[in-house]
Amino acid sequence: MKFTKLLLTIAFQLTFISLVFSNEINEEILDDQLEVSDLMKAFDVTTIDFDELNLDHYLYKDATAQPLKEVFLGPASTPKLFYFDFSNVSEEEYFLNIDFGMIRKLNVKIIQDTTEVEYHLGTNQIHSFIDYFEPYVGYIIPLPKGKAKVVIGIDGDDNTVMTNFFITKKEFLSKQSNEIKYNNNILKSITTFQALMCFLMFIVLRKNIILFCFMNIVGLTLFTETQSLIFYNYIPNETLLYVFRLIGNNTYTLFTLLLYMSIYPPLKYKKQIIIVSLVLTSINAVLLTFYTFVGLDVKVFSLILTIYNISVGQLFIFTAMTLCLLNMLKTPNFWNIGIFTIQSFLYGIIGIFISSPSLGLSSRMSNESTASYYINLIQILFFIILIIYKFIKDEQIRKSIQLSIYEIRDKTNTALIEGEMKEREKIGNKLTKNISENLKVLTNTNNNDLDTKTLEKTIFAVRSLSHQLLLPNFEEDEFEDIMLDLLMKHNTEKISCFMHLKEWENVQVTVQQHIYRLIQEILIYLEERECSGSLFFNFTQEELLGDFSIEWSSTNENTEQIFAFLSKAIRYRIIAIDGQFSEDIKSQNYFLNLTGIDLSGQQEKDALI
Repeated sequence: MKFTKLLLTIAFQLTFISLVFSNEINEEILDDQLEVSDLMKAFDVTTIDFDELNLDHYLYKDATAQPLKEVFLGPASTPKLFYFDFSNVSEEEYFLNIDFGMIRKLNVKIIQDTTEVEYHLGTNQIHSFIDYFEPYVGYIIPLPKGKAKVVIGIDGDDNTVMTNFFITKKEFLSKQSNEIKYNNNILKSITTFQALMCFLMFIVLRKNIILFCFMNIVGLTLFTETQSLIFYNYIPNETLLYVFRLIGNNTYTLFTLLLYMSIYPPLKYKKQIIIVSLVLTSINAVLLTFYTFVGLDVKVFSLILTIYNISVGQLFIFTAMTLCLLNMLKTPNFWNIGIFTIQSFLYGIIGIFISSPSLGLSSRMSNESTASYYINLIQILFFIILIIYKFIKDEQIRKSIQLSIYEIRDKTNTALIEGEMKEREKIGNKLTKNISENLKVLTNTNNNDLDTKTLEKTIFAVRSLSHQLLLPNFEEDEFEDIMLDLLMKHNTEKISCFMHLKEWENVQVTVQQHIYRLIQEILIYLEERECSGSLFFNFTQEELLGDFSIEWSSTNENTEQIFAFLSKAIRYRIIAIDGQFSEDIKSQNYFLNLTGIDLSGQQEKDALI
């Protein structure tokens, strides 16, 4: 049934039209549209100025022709001449469609027996579009009735000129143009909505990842709109057309990389990658600025800029995909595998249908502009899904951190209460054992028999206890000065104290107080047990986090038991400081290391926001 229908269609078309292309095909059936790229003869020429070319040599004599499939139309391609024979004996009107618009110089000449019509098209020459075909991307030339030779000269001045050639019926072309206009308007509206939504979300939330998504939309849209010549209709500046096309490509690839770097956990070499990316982009910006003033006529510079832009873009894409691959291999969950698979598929589609034709490696697809809008839409939707997932995941982490902070606060409060009870117990013991006994002795002694040594000892004990209970004013005095004063008081012949402090700025008063009490208790503890040795205190800071370590090197034979008891006594202080700690107790040495101390309290504030 299908074969019969096909035969009837062919018979019907034969009554209307007959086409002859060169000498290779005697007859071709044309329904609504026919791609004639493979039916044309192609020649390498030095110019496409028909007044300077001897067209008879190419059209009627034995010039060396080559199939269009073997002709390179990518960057650095030389001027090309194409032609085919056309015969229309029907009443239908047909048009020649050259579907790629960014061709610098395009000359079309239609030769009949007595007449010749020449069109000067391309972004570098005077050109015009037929109004009712305006949405159609590329160039549309009306074909005459009867027999004619159609000659096409293309010169991209070292820029990509890969294009397809179609012969299309007027009614079909008009219908196709309306469909393209309708589809493109819908896709543009959705893209505009996505861009507006991202922009407003960035204004409200102030999240860089949303800005990166917005810039991705800008880059994709800029590339698509310039390549389809829509941008050129509003700003008829040829140099800006090519400059904005390159800017669109670089913007998309750069912010795709930055977006993925924001989605995944912090990288070891994140700063280095950002610096290299910004340097490459800055070089590109300088070259594009220079290119804007020099123009497209400097072919060598134009070629270098194109190659550099493509290379940098591919480097950004490769880095982004490497990041996706490494995260997938490190954590092979459903989400990471999905991201790598979908983004690889999207890059593959972009490479096949957009990048490859731009490099002259494959032919363009029909209605490339509409396909580009669809690809852009899918890519942006995918990015938005990633951002939503990122926000959900971050919210879960934030809640988990909040719970951890509440737990730490509970432990800290419990430790502080226990510490306070121990402080009171220690003060009570000192008052009972030392001061009370001395006072009792003094009370039972007559004034004439007053023991001066006992009195001095009592006064010293009371003064020492009061000094221990009194905290320095950390809000007015420097932490380093306070610590030096404390160590000097306890620096004796038996105990030698050393301190190294680097930065340690903007530290919470409570953290300073806990560390002060911790060191004070260790020093008093060692003095009361008549230990001898050296104490080393080290304070370092990196951004908002601080590290604090204590190292005791004893000259006594065995202090392991002493420090085992000390470790329990100061544990509440360590918990109150709120950092990761490790201890190492040996026969004559004790090492305590506290890391990740939130010096400013900013991390806790950020987690609670």
